[in-house]
Amino acid sequence: MTKDTRKEGYTELIPSKVTEIYHREMEFINKDLEDESNKLCKRFLKLVEEGKLDGLISYLKRLDR
Repeated sequence: MTKDTRKEGYTELIPSKVTEIYHREMEFINKDLEDESNKLCKRFLKLVEEGKLDGLISYLKRLDR
């Protein structure tokens, strides 16, 4: 294998590896964001159920008018 042939192989390999790593990392990031969103939604619903956001909800309804 000549030096030029090996170089071409590397240039073809690098973009696919970068793409593979990018997609893998994005999966982890999306999973983390989804988990955090779910935690925030659950916390918000709990506060609503406990009546701790009644004042805020009333205020937002008044703003919407």
